[in-house]
Amino acid sequence: MHMPSRHPLPVLVHPPTSLKVSGLRVIMDQRGWPRAAIAEGPYATDQGRLALFVASEFEEPQLVPRTKSGVEWLHFAGARLDLNRSGAQTMSGTPLFGPDPPDLMLDGNPPVSVELAQFTNSERRHVLSLLRGVRKAIVAAPLARFAHLTGQLVLIGFEDPRGLPPKLRDEEAIDEVLRGLDKAVAAPVPRLPSENTAPDGFTVQMVNAVLGEGSTACFPLPVLPNSDLAAQRGFDVAAALTLIVRAQDTENELARLTDIHDSTNSDILLISAGAPGRTDGFALVADEIAVEPWIMKTVKMPEPKHLKRILLHRWSHGDVYELFPKYHELAPPRVHGGGPMTVPIAELPASIWHEHCPCGSSKAFQDCHGARAR
Repeated sequence: MHMPSRHPLPVLVHPPTSLKVSGLRVIMDQRGWPRAAIAEGPYATDQGRLALFVASEFEEPQLVPRTKSGVEWLHFAGARLDLNRSGAQTMSGTPLFGPDPPDLMLDGNPPVSVELAQFTNSERRHVLSLLRGVRKAIVAAPLARFAHLTGQLVLIGFEDPRGLPPKLRDEEAIDEVLRGLDKAVAAPVPRLPSENTAPDGFTVQMVNAVLGEGSTACFPLPVLPNSDLAAQRGFDVAAALTLIVRAQDTENELARLTDIHDSTNSDILLISAGAPGRTDGFALVADEIAVEPWIMKTVKMPEPKHLKRILLHRWSHGDVYELFPKYHELAPPRVHGGGPMTVPIAELPASIWHEHCPCGSSKAFQDCHGARAR
């Protein structure tokens, strides 16, 4: 049976400078909405190494534990699950919270101490957090005002000179964004949701937009995300702002994380990329792309003074690598491919939440340090 093609996905690129783009990829959620649109190309001032140009990012917030140690253990459990899937015994042993440092102790002979860190881009997380003011204003508006956007993901380019969403207290700028939404032209929504659940079958419409002029574009969603805005207004929004991630940035962040966690009390540093953040619950898939093997092979690996091993886990892709003492793959990725590709957010099995809490309380993790924010 012939399946109808999807509406073109608009990708608003706001280059802060002249960019040479050699590739573009769209990463989809399995429910059919775009998690990220990422261009790539050589960056002249970084020895010509490939850089990522993240044009848009749209993530569904995950419920995470309220405590720092609870989130860290969740990150550990995700990596251990993927290591076990590949038959690696790197994280075997019963985990218990450590004195910080280390974050965790694994029983054994001898015991192994593990530090946890998250590889992420604070600038991109800041952009996503700024959208809260816009979301709050949309929910407070009359119900009928944005009815024309039902079923849409609205990509917004903001009028700020840097392209940033307005701050929560900047009511005038937020009102200007809402006026732009009034004029946004919705894309046709399929009559049957099942028509559009496939992650492929659409073209990409790349628009070289002017930074700071403000612009909107719509993409119909076959299934709405589990967000408060989608539940209350039937559509959602994403920031269209091109942020550059160079190989040098990846190199610097890995060196920074290694330096602050390089302790005589710790044997292993486990770095999670794309794992849900503690304060926002966002699992940013672009973080995982920034540490892809083809980028990592151009990066100078960190060399600690005290740590015996450094491991890197990509949350949604599911692959695990040893960065130190020698870069190599410990667990293969669960997903492969280029172009429009489906990378579902990793969901940990219920057994993770039902295990005894690593604090030693004998309570289930979900009822102790794993109690989730609402």
